[in-house]
Amino acid sequence: MKKTVKLICGILALSLLFSLAACGESGKSVANGTASKQDGNTLLGNVKFSDYVTLGVYKGVEVDTSSDDFMKSYKSMIASDVTENGLDSSEVYSELKTSQVQQGDIANIDYEGKKDGVAFSGGTAQAHDLTIGSHSFIDGFEDGLVGVNIGDTVDLNLKFPESYHSAELAGQAVVFTVKVNYVKRPDMNKIYAKLGFKSVGEYSADLKTRTAESFAAETVVKNSKISGDLSGFINKLFNARCERENNRLKSLYGIGIDDALKKLGMTKENYKSQMKSKLETEIKESLIYYAIIEKEGLKIEYDLPESEKTGVALLDEMSRAKYVAEEIISENTVIK
Repeated sequence: MKKTVKLICGILALSLLFSLAACGESGKSVANGTASKQDGNTLLGNVKFSDYVTLGVYKGVEVDTSSDDFMKSYKSMIASDVTENGLDSSEVYSELKTSQVQQGDIANIDYEGKKDGVAFSGGTAQAHDLTIGSHSFIDGFEDGLVGVNIGDTVDLNLKFPESYHSAELAGQAVVFTVKVNYVKRPDMNKIYAKLGFKSVGEYSADLKTRTAESFAAETVVKNSKISGDLSGFINKLFNARCERENNRLKSLYGIGIDDALKKLGMTKENYKSQMKSKLETEIKESLIYYAIIEKEGLKIEYDLPESEKTGVALLDEMSRAKYVAEEIISENTVIK
């Protein structure tokens, strides 16, 4: 029983506390959900999205592929290709002992975190593999390692987010002392064939286009503004994610989310409080995607009976909205 509880806690920690990516069906599938000219409401409700969103320019976005920001995204995309396609990192990464840390690297590090000069629980590790650009550590940690020489030790002055799950560390200033032991870097010469490309050049061209499209979408989100009360949207998103996780936990372990949270000493309100920042970020991005679709005179159409308009269906709809909006952006992106 202890083993099961530990596994459930791990699932909650990883798939709920740290991962808020939309996990419905792929937005690339148009079955039972496409952009159309028909009238109707989204599963978020009968919403006029322009009341909440002031869109930035979303057509004709220029992407400078020589910029440092673009190259940062480009290298992170290579690392994503490896993980999302289930490639064995030991086969497609090369280990380096003389270089500087780059985006997309797996950096092997020793680190110790201190608050007011005293090491805090859970803040120390040796020989830890950290993918730079994964956002698995607090803001500033991974970016603070970019450019550091292998073998060097640096102090990172950081601050835990206000919504961090530990009350002792939430909103607190800390210092992480980090030593970079070595890095493992994705090798395109080892990757391209495993992904079905005929040459490094073909893979590189595809990678450049995909990165530019993603970069353009991120630019649109950054340049758009959100206003108004978002609490209703956030509640729907939170409930949808709880519903999906509840179904998953019951299917795998015969235990619902309420009982799983109890084993962690948490209530749904505690959990929601910890998720607040990530929920806000995700719903703001989704509202922007819906606003683009609305601006184009389109909507996400579903042929669903009322009884099937569930929270899980909402996550799927949000995923489709993201895909449709990004297609609109990418079709008009100017790659320089």
